[in-house]
Amino acid sequence: MSALVTIACIVFAQQAQGGILGISSAEVNLTNAGEAQKQCAWSDPARIQVGAKGLGWGTAAEEGSRDFWLQTTEPLALGESWRPTSSANVRMTIDHVGTPGILYVRHSPDARHWSEWQMVPAATPLKDEKGQTFQGEIRVPYREQGPYRDLLQAYSRREDVSWASDEEAFVKELVAKDSEYFQRQKPFIGYVQFLYETQLHGGERIKGIKAEVSWAIGGVHAVPKNPDVYKSRSGPWRFKAE
Repeated sequence: MSALVTIACIVFAQQAQGGILGISSAEVNLTNAGEAQKQCAWSDPARIQVGAKGLGWGTAAEEGSRDFWLQTTEPLALGESWRPTSSANVRMTIDHVGTPGILYVRHSPDARHWSEWQMVPAATPLKDEKGQTFQGEIRVPYREQGPYRDLLQAYSRREDVSWASDEEAFVKELVAKDSEYFQRQKPFIGYVQFLYETQLHGGERIKGIKAEVSWAIGGVHAVPKNPDVYKSRSGPWRFKAE
């Protein structure tokens, strides 16, 4: 039996089982200027500002509308610190009584290199009482994942690796060798950001936004050589480009 096959047998004999499901959520209060400015950016901030009634401009007596966008700037982390996800279900509620808008989402492996924006379908029409809800799935194509998965598999078979399933350690080594790897490929979803666009009329206010992103990862993994490593690895994906 070759050394490679022997290592593979040991790994498969020492696997932890089960799947892992999770929800990552974020909420922004757009009636609080300090909170809003830390978590979001928006168009024409000199004119469109946060107040006690929400984010907007002017009064209902003022005619006209403005092209408006609102983007979350704080990346929302998904998955586990040792294993990111490749798909997620997005649900976003915009507390906006006014013209129906459009929601986009993008994803990143390292909070620096981002995918293109993709539209999230509207789940409900705009209603005076509840605002607008969007819901949809984002997924990395298998073709995009393939080269990364091949490298990860080779990494997991090495004898010098302390935890074969630790993707954070693998990614750190990967970018140390190739700092622009994630500029070329986005093989998994570590973080998401949102972009909302609408026509904002005078007197209209957006009071807040709430995002819930559900995700799943495979729970089957090699047991680390030092089981104490689990104690410091709770929480979502945390690798960020320096």
